[in-house]
Amino acid sequence: MTTSFALHITNQHWLGEREEQARDGCSHGGISAVIAGTRVTSDKLEYGISQSALSLLRTLEQDHTPSDRVNGSYLLCHGCTYPTHFGCPNFGTDWVVRHEDGTVFLSQPLYVDSVAGDTEFDVQARVTIEHYRREVAAFAETARSFYFSAEPRALEEWEQDLHEQFWAEFDERLEPSRSARTADDQPDELEGQEGARE
Repeated sequence: MTTSFALHITNQHWLGEREEQARDGCSHGGISAVIAGTRVTSDKLEYGISQSALSLLRTLEQDHTPSDRVNGSYLLCHGCTYPTHFGCPNFGTDWVVRHEDGTVFLSQPLYVDSVAGDTEFDVQARVTIEHYRREVAAFAETARSFYFSAEPRALEEWEQDLHEQFWAEFDERLEPSRSARTADDQPDELEGQEGARE
């Protein structure tokens, strides 16, 4: 099936075995996000998978714009500052999400890299809310499955409540989408600019 929005986790892991890394409760790894045939993520960046998944789940009900963000940062964030914040301003991938008459309009993709420089993508897409929900829900399920099948992380005592709040919101936002993943996967009508970039 050809769609104008596709999203998946390419790899997922813990940071490492150093003491400060072993206490990191956010999984990290690679993300592939494709809007209108253009991949807007980078293999060079270690994204925060858990944080990015919750950001995306919030966009199922909320718009995400530069002036009104769902998390105060990029949709796909770098993976630091868990569980108090979502990433940092130095790295990440972002785009605008607007809900319009039963569709989701995606525009202004931006890859931020404070070292190599930012990359803006001149693409946009409109997909049905059902398709958008399926993509986000599948991404979130993969992120959640990794976390809860792994050995528990040795979180600091001060993190416990924030950690529990994080996953409580995660599950609350994911639950309504689970039934959408079992629906028949019908092709979505594509609208908007479809200029592909290799």
